[in-house]
Amino acid sequence: MLMSSKTKIQKGIEPKLRFPEFRSASKWEVKSLSELANRVNDRNKNNNIERVFTNSAVSGVVDQRDYFDKDIANKSNLENYFVIEQGDYVYNPRISTVAPVGPISKNKIGKGIMSPLYTVFRFKNPNNDFYDHYFKSDNWYGYIKEASNTGARFDRVSITNDQFMGLPLPHPLPEEQQKITDCLSSLDKLIEAEDAKLEALQQYKLGLIKEIFPDEGKTIPRLRFLEFKDSWKLKNLMPYLEDYSERVPASTELPIYSSTRTGLKLQKDYYDDREVINEGQYGVVPEGFFVYRHMSDDGTFKFNINKTGSRIAVSKEYPVFKTTDLDAEFLLYKLNYSQDFKRFALEQKKGGTRTRLYFKTLSSWKTLLPSLPEQRKIADLLASIEDLVTAQTQKIESLRNHKKGLMQQLFPTVSEVQDE
Repeated sequence: MLMSSKTKIQKGIEPKLRFPEFRSASKWEVKSLSELANRVNDRNKNNNIERVFTNSAVSGVVDQRDYFDKDIANKSNLENYFVIEQGDYVYNPRISTVAPVGPISKNKIGKGIMSPLYTVFRFKNPNNDFYDHYFKSDNWYGYIKEASNTGARFDRVSITNDQFMGLPLPHPLPEEQQKITDCLSSLDKLIEAEDAKLEALQQYKLGLIKEIFPDEGKTIPRLRFLEFKDSWKLKNLMPYLEDYSERVPASTELPIYSSTRTGLKLQKDYYDDREVINEGQYGVVPEGFFVYRHMSDDGTFKFNINKTGSRIAVSKEYPVFKTTDLDAEFLLYKLNYSQDFKRFALEQKKGGTRTRLYFKTLSSWKTLLPSLPEQRKIADLLASIEDLVTAQTQKIESLRNHKKGLMQQLFPTVSEVQDE
């Protein structure tokens, strides 16, 4: 819904949470984006600039080549692209789960060009980090939803540039803007530091795995518990794996999961609450059993063990199995991280675009195995590192949720009100 002669934007608003020195200050003004910023319309004449940017909902403004690992735009026809400077903002109307009305991001990586499908704008006051934080909240979504028409293309917001530039924004005094900016920026730095710790833990885990599994052509790992001396033995997995093929109807009351590269996910969460219709049957995964997708577009397979505490249902196409006389956790790490399994998986690409790894093929894999006691020792060691990774991940998630809640308190929602 666009603003009409009968509607107006609130003149004064106030956040739920204000710093003590501003609690007695006046309410915030509300101004349209067009009052605070100008659209950037400079075109890339004569194809002078070839550095193409894109605006990702997750990563913000990024170099297109880095983001897609290749050039998407036709570099022979870039004259219509907008020239964007560092500090400019970009609105991408493409809808995603992360950005339900499309993301607005600040360009922090330098000079480049942007697709004319995007809206680029530049604040009149270049010190605008306040709005960099504001656009990461969802307080501005309402206006975009009301002013736009998403009927034409369900994956993209349909909104004119004039409508977009009418976006109402909260506008406190510069001193209060800076206080809020400093607060949220310090929280961002804390999250970045915790992200760095998580990355270090993950790299340590990968380095440790490389040391405790033997190199190609070797039968003894470089890093080992002192009590174990024997060489690892090359064995076929078939005697240690037991296929499981129980089926239940689509009407099952078992929770339905998807096997993903980041673990087992409830299907409704994995598909953003969209119902996945299955008129046939589901496979069953008992507690402690393995499950995996048997097809991969890039030759990488991720195995999961059901640790949900109950039986679950999955796609009947997923292979399900358990181990016998082989430590399940040890095998999980070997399948997901070892170089010899990666080589084996890549060998299964027989042509076409997808690699298929059926259970029968998996069972034929020959790999080096230590004794069962050593398997358990290795599994326990890696599990302890995994626990640290999980705890760190949860800490970061808690900080992100804290920031999200804080922004809801620090930024008021701007709404339209009727004239009386």
